[in-house]
Amino acid sequence: MLDERERVNRALAGRICADQIVPYPPGIPVLVPGQLITRKVAEYVANLLRSQKRMEMHGIVHEGYLPCIRVLKPGRREGAQAPLTWAWPASAHDRRFRRHGAGRVR
Repeated sequence: MLDERERVNRALAGRICADQIVPYPPGIPVLVPGQLITRKVAEYVANLLRSQKRMEMHGIVHEGYLPCIRVLKPGRREGAQAPLTWAWPASAHDRRFRRHGAGRVR
């Protein structure tokens, strides 16, 4: 989702979200499973994460301190059984995981 410099991961645009992303409050979903992630939506979620307001972001997972959104692997748009991957920035940490076979979005 965001890299170490808090920039939005460009690889998110055009991917399919696997989880419901809900800022609370107000508790209204920003993304739902199966929804196409646009650049505007990714920027909006990033702005919510950067916000100083006290808010929970349901559906966002953290790998260390980096927020991530689970997405479907490229080319897989059917059903909830499709394989998942994580979206986060390319880093030494990320390259180490890819070497071990985990699917990642750089």
